Amino acid sequence: MNPLNQLRERFLMNERFSAVVNAILIVVMMTCVATMVVQVGERLVPEWQGGYWAWVALVVAIESVLSARLADRLRLSTWNYVAFRAIELVFIFIALKLVMYARLGFGQLWADLPRWQRDFNSFFDGEYLFACVLNGGIWLSSWSLASTVMEMEGDVLLLERDRGIIETGRAVARRRLAGQVFGIGALLLVLVALLRSDLSLLGINTPALQTSLTNVLLYFVLGLLLLSQAHFAVLRATWSLEHIKISRDMAQRWTAYSVAMLVGVGLVVAALPTRYSLGLLGTLSYLFNAVMLAVMTVLVLAVALLVSLISWLASALGLNFVPPPSALPTPVPTPPPRGVVGPPVPWFDVLKSVAFWAVFLGIVGYVAFYYLSQRKGVAAFLRRSPLWRWLQGAWRLLRGGVRELNQILAAAVQEGLRRLRPARGEEPWRYVNVRNLSPRDRVRFFYQALLRRGAENGLPRRPSETPYEYENDLTTSLPESEEDLAGLTDSFMEARYSQHPISAQVADLVRRHWEHVRQALQARREKKGR
Repeated sequence: MNPLNQLRERFLMNERFSAVVNAILIVVMMTCVATMVVQVGERLVPEWQGGYWAWVALVVAIESVLSARLADRLRLSTWNYVAFRAIELVFIFIALKLVMYARLGFGQLWADLPRWQRDFNSFFDGEYLFACVLNGGIWLSSWSLASTVMEMEGDVLLLERDRGIIETGRAVARRRLAGQVFGIGALLLVLVALLRSDLSLLGINTPALQTSLTNVLLYFVLGLLLLSQAHFAVLRATWSLEHIKISRDMAQRWTAYSVAMLVGVGLVVAALPTRYSLGLLGTLSYLFNAVMLAVMTVLVLAVALLVSLISWLASALGLNFVPPPSALPTPVPTPPPRGVVGPPVPWFDVLKSVAFWAVFLGIVGYVAFYYLSQRKGVAAFLRRSPLWRWLQGAWRLLRGGVRELNQILAAAVQEGLRRLRPARGEEPWRYVNVRNLSPRDRVRFFYQALLRRGAENGLPRRPSETPYEYENDLTTSLPESEEDLAGLTDSFMEARYSQHPISAQVADLVRRHWEHVRQALQARREKKGR
């Protein structure tokens, strides 16, 4: 193995370990936040037991982190990216409803179905809305943290990139990550203050809870570990740009040393004499109560001043808003409406029921289909289940029964359209006009053509391969095109990851590289066919 490939392999191993550690840290941090939110809900509604929602939030956080990486790997367009996220969120909301009925028993689901048809607002009860807000926030926060962390990955690609752009980008992402971690931490402290404060001024008479601070401490410890990993990512960028050789287990040792340092600091802090102080959380609780008291006092004074002003104006104008008892009007009973209401129309009720369930089930089915189509691993697991095989058999039976009728109808429609259309020549073959593309898109177009033609010639690019690794594989099979492959790959990396404009001369050079590689692939195919 040449030194450059060995260097790439080591950076790739360290980055993969850091990515796994970052994902675990984000999931556990979001679970700590969800646990605290659930505790606040249990204080506001004492008879409610919602501890299981923290475990659901754990699953949602895992799904969000994995989906963030999947979306980044798919390289979706803006519209497809929005659709991907929206469908995923709707799928999660549907799953939350199923979780509720799994706990209550699915017999309750069948009992609630007619009620949804009569009043669809009953679908969104209090606990379900709480679950949607909680898990929607956990999903969005996990996605945001995971996306920021992924901006500090790609060590192998940095070996050929411009140093100034990369260092600035990773430093900015690290600062944004720190803002996100401490912003969520501030919200966590507010939740702790709500739990440990007297909320009688707000009409909440449940006593303050002296809850354990384990969730708060764990969140901030893991947040510091995540920021340590971000600093390690910035260092890896510098090392990769300088082609500095690092060990394979650098990421493991960095994580272990970070944990050891935080544990040591925690032991030192625990040994310090702090009994004379009020404490951070006690201070927050005191300040929260003081602020609420001040707000209520200002509101009472404002209302009293407004009432006094209105009374003074009424006295000055000689008005009296309260009439004497004798002047009060006698309520007149409202006569019942005349007319006889006819019986309901049965067919209209049936039509409304069909429309309601068609729309409802259609939305659920589309969300499930789109969600599974973007996640091949989950779809493959479901295909191996007995239920899926039974559904396949039922679908084949149904499809076979209507296939012949469908073909007859399609043939009849085509024949009718053929008779209605005037005779004319066939439309020309539609193709992508490369000249109308921008230079950056032309570079990407020719590289995609390389991937497609390579796969057709038995040289496909593996999903785990980087463009430079794929270049090495092609060079092994096409040694005469080494220079063209290198130029094509370098130009694609520049067009894909840089922000500066791509000139038309670069796009024309890439086209010539592609023509040479295409001829080499064609010659290879002809040689194998002999």
